[in-house]
Amino acid sequence: MKLYNSTNKTIKMAGIVILCGLIFTSCKKFLDVQPESGFTPNLVFDNVPDAQQAVWGVYQELSGDYGYGVDLSLYFQVDNDEMMGPAGNGDGGKKDITHYTVSSSTVAAVLEYPFNQLYEGIERANNCIKYIPTMADFNNPANAANSAELHRLYGESLALRAFYYSNLVKIWGDVPAQWVPAGDLPSTFVPQTDRDTIYDHILNDLQIAENDVPWSWQTAPNGRLSQNAIRGLRARIALFAGGWSLRSNATMQRRSDWQTYYKIAKAECDTVIASGQNQLNLNFADIFQNLCKGVNEYGEVLFQVGAIAGEATFGDSKVGLYDGPKPTTGTNALPNSSGSGGILVLPGYFYLFDSTDARRDVTCAPFTVGMTGGVSTGSVILAGTKLTAMYDGKDRRNWASNPISSLYLTEAWPILRYSDILLMDAEADNEINNGPSTNAQNYLAMVSARGHNNNPALVPVIPADHLGFFNAIMKERSLEFGGEGLRKYDLIRWDSLASRIQETKNTLDSMYANSKGVGLGSGTYSYDGYTISQLPTSVYWKNDASGNVDWVTSFYFPNPSPTPSGATSASWFGSGLSTTFIPYFGSGFVPNQSELYPFHSTVLQADAGMITQNPGYH
Repeated sequence: MKLYNSTNKTIKMAGIVILCGLIFTSCKKFLDVQPESGFTPNLVFDNVPDAQQAVWGVYQELSGDYGYGVDLSLYFQVDNDEMMGPAGNGDGGKKDITHYTVSSSTVAAVLEYPFNQLYEGIERANNCIKYIPTMADFNNPANAANSAELHRLYGESLALRAFYYSNLVKIWGDVPAQWVPAGDLPSTFVPQTDRDTIYDHILNDLQIAENDVPWSWQTAPNGRLSQNAIRGLRARIALFAGGWSLRSNATMQRRSDWQTYYKIAKAECDTVIASGQNQLNLNFADIFQNLCKGVNEYGEVLFQVGAIAGEATFGDSKVGLYDGPKPTTGTNALPNSSGSGGILVLPGYFYLFDSTDARRDVTCAPFTVGMTGGVSTGSVILAGTKLTAMYDGKDRRNWASNPISSLYLTEAWPILRYSDILLMDAEADNEINNGPSTNAQNYLAMVSARGHNNNPALVPVIPADHLGFFNAIMKERSLEFGGEGLRKYDLIRWDSLASRIQETKNTLDSMYANSKGVGLGSGTYSYDGYTISQLPTSVYWKNDASGNVDWVTSFYFPNPSPTPSGATSASWFGSGLSTTFIPYFGSGFVPNQSELYPFHSTVLQADAGMITQNPGYH
């Protein structure tokens, strides 16, 4: 396993070369480390500011193209029953990753480099975890401020390492586990470790970390992990530890003691809720507008991956460029419009939302983004588009601080929101007790009510039985977190990805058969209560004074008569079902194989037999 890439790279933070940025050659000599400068641990971990810089280096590996700037946030998360990757197959890269046609020879930038970057984050964390407790002020009552800060840095390092490992395990399954700096390893080869062992280790680390890191109200909102966030991450990882996963014998299994982990999850969520530190933002759209503008959002967003403007591949984010609504072509085209439109909204998912759910118009973007006038004087203007050319909407150029001329929009990616705390608590409660408590029902209702503009009267009936409540949780999580990189791995831990991929294919086929691929027929096919014959063949829109799309007809009822005056029409279905979705959605998915990705061929070669390829791959 080469860490990050095949070339040596010296990481410099605030003018010093940190130990955590030492270069690793390859896992063929598993984590053989060669210093790139004269800096030693005694110098790097000599004082609090330098120790802080070392921990900032651990955070840094979350970002960039191979982290949550592109790969981990976008392409590893689809296809699922909400959204799919860009149409097409056989590119050896992002299209193959998204549609499950990936192989061990898929281009390194989308399969090998994210794997390597996660391990570089782990190695940086390992150095901090080893050396910070050796610092003179770590347990020095005479300097309480320094001691508290060093304990916090130590806790953050434990939590970040746990988060890196949780990504590796959910994507690749059993992976090499290394808990000390590479230079301390007794052997240069490290074998795979069973994921259950890794989960138990990192859950223990997170329990230690949450006692070293303060609650968010005790610190300035500066983007660092808080105790709230660490408890939330521990809850999420516990649900995965107790959930289903694809094992080396090519079967989906869960641990016999899985309820133990659901109890951990519930206890952590209970503690965060009881703290009163977080709350739901009253306006769902504001959460994502703030993230797109690089504004710190504390309260609802517990943890996010930021982006460093101008750092391109290794620090900035292509969020909002590789996803989000496409740029308009023609007269109102953006001057810098490459990329965008990589994550398509499935037509059936749009109709999972009822007409009163405000989350639909945030999550789904049936429009393109353009501009009028020149770069310096122009303004953003949107143009409506059809159901089969709709992209995810939470990361959008028209919400960014520099929507016109920038390729790198410096948009943050949310890792954990308070609504997830509420829904994880409700889910765990239902599984532990074989049915939901009143609290669990209330938590689900709170999230749904916010989605319906804080109107409790619009909340669907909350089931009181175990299966009904579980299905309601599955649906609510989809409505709440669409496009946020949670759905695919939620489905895996529920052992539902294979069935939902097939159901989605059936939905696409049925929609096409009933709509004849162009316009709507009179078929009886229905999705979540909506029948094809009641849906419009065209929709109509105008631009408001701010250039936004104002839909003047309904998505849920037949075409109006007469046609709205002064409106522009968009053919709602068109031919996209047969040309964009049906040939590509989940086209390579194989049950009991595609739940994990393959190890890249270079990783297997470098590790000389220490890593066994995942089931079904060669």
